[in-house]
Amino acid sequence: MYCRFADGETLVILKEPVRGKHVFVVQTCSTPESDISDNIVELLQLISTARNSGADRVTAVIPYFGYKFHKYVYVCEESVKIYNAIVLM
Repeated sequence: MYCRFADGETLVILKEPVRGKHVFVVQTCSTPESDISDNIVELLQLISTARNSGADRVTAVIPYFGYKFHKYVYVCEESVKIYNAIVLM
């Protein structure tokens, strides 16, 4: 279960016990009503909750990953967005 509060904070609660299981988290990183950064944070929270709940393995399935074209640095002050997102996972 994923809840968003009025102030923008979020809460993740798993409805099923996952201890000792292989958990698949399916999360797209682009929807019309939210931005990609919010979706990545949701994904990270879901992964973290599954791990903290004792899951043996957690596999993220991401049908659309919005930063996939940001894998090169074009100017030296720019970050490599895809790398940053993957490192967080």
